[in-house]
Amino acid sequence: MQNNFGKIKDSIDNSLLSTQDKNELLQVFAKANEGDWAELVVVLSEDPSWVSRLSDNLKAKRIVLGLKDGALWQKILQEEVLQSEGLKD
Repeated sequence: MQNNFGKIKDSIDNSLLSTQDKNELLQVFAKANEGDWAELVVVLSEDPSWVSRLSDNLKAKRIVLGLKDGALWQKILQEEVLQSEGLKD
C-alpha cells in the first residue's frame, strides 16, 4: 500500500506542471510528516487541479517574500482560507 507522500507525488507527477514546478512542490511536501497529508490526498484524488493551485500559491508566496510586502502576504493567506473553506462544503 502506498503512503500519503507517494500518493501526493503521483498526483504531482501526473500534473501538467513543469519539471521544475513539480520538484519545488515535492520539496515542500517532503518536509512534512506523513500523517499531515491525509486530507490532501483526498483533495488531490477528487480534484487534481489542486496541484496547479498549490504550485501557483507557492510561487506567489516566494515572490511576496522577496518583496517583503506584508499586505500582499496577508492577501495570499486570506485567499488560502477562502479556498480551504470551499473544500469543506
